[in-house]
Amino acid sequence: MNILYRIYLSVWSMAFATMLCLPQWAQAAVAYAGDTELRVYEFPVLDLPYNGNAFPSMRQSMQMSNDFHYLLHNAWLDLVSDQSVNDPDDWLSQNLPIFIFDAVWGVMPLGQGWMHEEWHRAVLGRRGINSHNGIYDFNSFKSSTPSDLVYVDHVRDEDLIALKLNHPDEMVRLHSAGFESQYEQNLEFEKQGFFNDHFPAMGGAILLNYANNIYYMDMCASSAASNTQTDNANRLDGANVSARDFTGLDCTAWTYDLFRPNEPYAARGVHPSGVGINRYRKFSDLTVVEQRYLERQRNLSLLNLVDPFLFGQRQFVTGSGEWLWNATLRHELTPFGYDIATNVFLKERGGSGVFCAVHSYSNDTGTYPGIEVALPRYPISLFDEASHITPRVLAWSQPKHLLFRDPSAKLGGLMSIRLDIPIGSGWEMYGELEGKTRGWVAGNEYLGGNVAMRFGLTKVMEMDSRWKTRRLRQ
Repeated sequence: MNILYRIYLSVWSMAFATMLCLPQWAQAAVAYAGDTELRVYEFPVLDLPYNGNAFPSMRQSMQMSNDFHYLLHNAWLDLVSDQSVNDPDDWLSQNLPIFIFDAVWGVMPLGQGWMHEEWHRAVLGRRGINSHNGIYDFNSFKSSTPSDLVYVDHVRDEDLIALKLNHPDEMVRLHSAGFESQYEQNLEFEKQGFFNDHFPAMGGAILLNYANNIYYMDMCASSAASNTQTDNANRLDGANVSARDFTGLDCTAWTYDLFRPNEPYAARGVHPSGVGINRYRKFSDLTVVEQRYLERQRNLSLLNLVDPFLFGQRQFVTGSGEWLWNATLRHELTPFGYDIATNVFLKERGGSGVFCAVHSYSNDTGTYPGIEVALPRYPISLFDEASHITPRVLAWSQPKHLLFRDPSAKLGGLMSIRLDIPIGSGWEMYGELEGKTRGWVAGNEYLGGNVAMRFGLTKVMEMDSRWKTRRLRQ
């Protein structure tokens, strides 16, 4: 269930417009830009084994949403900019319309709200559970529906009973997957902006993702808002089980099932209509300890605002002038508690780069470390063709059963290698092989061990940098 932007949109619009009016923030993005920007559009064709049961996967829905944002942002900037030059001072005709479009389209197909719901559906699809994304009903602006809610519906009570019984860790992850999607989309936007210098007014989209998640967490942690919203939804849903959302307020349900992995799903009781299970959890359904834990996660979500990209700071230069870098903080909900990560971006000026993340995984009994290293689009020669590989390695210690009260941890990891091969006219074909042990990885549907293969196409366009061109013309 995705909380839309109607309440806080005006506040954040004002904040964002103010940010764009400050030239020192905008100019920082100009300072270290390269001569060109690499626009990479990815078309994910096949994601196995996930696509054997369902479509789209987490990776596929995110990439479709990313491409949609890039295409629309670039098209608008090309239309209104002087010779495709992005002027950071011209926020009124360039950045602000894009921000407004992103906010409005967030509740439409391929928008951020659509992706939020698709990641919920991806967790259900992992177990062959059918569902429907309420974004396709286009009910978000109709007064006859719970107007500030979007459902993942057509989910049977029997499927939720079985999921909670057989896979309690996946039940918890199901609730938090929407938050996960919006944080991971921001990370992908930032990787493109840093490593490819491709950042067509993405600050507004990043801001909306953060604002949505933080506001949603705050609503869940508010007794009055959570209880009122849930009562209204139950009343409007009535006795039609198929019309109900799968969970209600995401983070309230996440907290409830996090603390109760062994409680049968049916213990939620009977729906107020007398038909089916009372799925939705209120703030008042939580114990005092659970309420305080949810409030703490709400507060920790503010760490995500420690993000220079949010303020136009895409790259910083080292003292030698030869290297560029950036760093962000990330807080995410997990099946066993939460993860706080430090993301580090580093690249040689005009050369290759490396992405690193240091993770701190926490449950009720301890905190455990993790580390991630990736080389985005590292150039190689294959059959005398300029190709690229992207190796990625993660190593972690996480709660053994991925549960909140696990007293012990278990080592695990993930390794993947992706190969992009040119096939002509700026098109590339890619294949990726990935293997992982049991453990939680953001953007991966599988909590258990898994081997995945992904195939698709990319369109790569090397363009004169909007920022570089502007600087040379001054």
